Amino acid sequence: MWSRISKLSPLQILLIFVVVAFLIRFPFFFRDYVDHDESTFILMGQALFDGYLPYTKYWDLKPPMVFYFFAGIIAVFGKSMIAIRAAGSLVVALTAFYSYKLSRAYLDKIASFFVGLLTIYLLSLFGAMQGVMSEHLAALPLVVGMFYLTKKHTTKNLILAGFLFGLAINFRLNLAYAIFFVNAFVCLHAGLNKAGIKKGVFLSIGSILAVIFSLLPYILTDQLALIKTSVIDASIAYSAASKQTLKTLPLILVVALLCGLAYKFIRPKENRFNFYLLLSMLFGQAIMFLISGKVNGHYLIQVFPFLLIIFVGLISKIPFPKKFNKIAPKLIIALFILLPMESYLEIATVVDSKKKYDRLYNGEGYNTAHYLMEHYGTELPKNSFYLNEHIGYWILNTMPPTAITMHPSNLVRETTFEHVENIQKDPLSELKYILEVKKPNFIVVDEDRNQLRGDSIVFDYYKNSLEKYFTLEKEFTPDKSVKIYKRKSIAVQ
Repeated sequence: MWSRISKLSPLQILLIFVVVAFLIRFPFFFRDYVDHDESTFILMGQALFDGYLPYTKYWDLKPPMVFYFFAGIIAVFGKSMIAIRAAGSLVVALTAFYSYKLSRAYLDKIASFFVGLLTIYLLSLFGAMQGVMSEHLAALPLVVGMFYLTKKHTTKNLILAGFLFGLAINFRLNLAYAIFFVNAFVCLHAGLNKAGIKKGVFLSIGSILAVIFSLLPYILTDQLALIKTSVIDASIAYSAASKQTLKTLPLILVVALLCGLAYKFIRPKENRFNFYLLLSMLFGQAIMFLISGKVNGHYLIQVFPFLLIIFVGLISKIPFPKKFNKIAPKLIIALFILLPMESYLEIATVVDSKKKYDRLYNGEGYNTAHYLMEHYGTELPKNSFYLNEHIGYWILNTMPPTAITMHPSNLVRETTFEHVENIQKDPLSELKYILEVKKPNFIVVDEDRNQLRGDSIVFDYYKNSLEKYFTLEKEFTPDKSVKIYKRKSIAVQ
């Protein structure tokens, strides 16, 4: 096994990673949503494809490059969830491949191969990893940028690395903290001299070019102020409102522990630039998590490739007995076969959906949308209000009723309202506008995960409005938590 891996060409390794990524992620190509953020990205991408720049008619606080990606997939392949998830799988495979290439600056070929393979698994399993998250999109240019920094620091390589870092920031704004520390390290490594400053300038030029590229539509249409209010100010307000610094400490301690072990056991005796470069990236990301005060599972996507280099490097230093080395290949193969248990379970879900609904696409986003179209045609359901499962808008060929409801949770984030144009002054006023002016024909909600419960006043108004204007139409899921409410004025079909 080891000799076969050592003989693999880069192209063969890339193909292996592509196949593994697609095999693990393929069962999730048919699920309605994995994370609400992904559904919002799809809707924002669709709006962009339809001619609306992000933050104009429809709104979310992520940087615009995220929406460009989804709009690009829709432009090429049409409204295809399979195409979106397949593109995500390719992004994961490429990230794994460049994680392998980056690892070669630190580890031997076999260890680096497993860094790449584990990258696929950690970016595809355990939580909300099976969809296409902004962290997936940011991780690829981040890893490739680090790869070019381990090469000779020519002007071309430095500007390219900076450009890739700039792209990463345009997918995940908080990566600016990590990239700042990397840039500072490159400048200061050999002392604060002309050569170091020159490297920092070239890195910065690349990053600025990427930012200009991302913001070009706003520059050309004189709407650059939208970026400050919608992306920067709104992100700062969101971070401040949801900060839980203590919950970030376990992750920071793990990062610190692994870095400490790496310093003791795998620090090279000579040419330590690449080693300290890796530590500067991890230190920067630790500071990033500390400042943001929040760690969701999918946030780890952007740190996993770098932690895996240290983790695999430490494992490779363990002096295993010869008997273990003989059975290690079989154990490793068994482990990699058993790890994607979520994928196997999802296959059962796809099969069950095919039997029950005669379609592979599954989840309440599909079920509710198809129910509405089957019973009320294609027009009436277009005026619907999804408090959960909001990928249903996309399936119904419609959009949310207001700009801020592109993500259901935005409706109860009061700090967000001052950063969005053309909406009401607060959550209660916005909900009143939706229910009394926009007058949706249907409301779709998962009562167990109703976003409005976060604001008691808003939730009370919602419950009273349901009783006054709506009637229960249909319940879904075994526990009947997902419900469709129909406006009373609509005739029963």
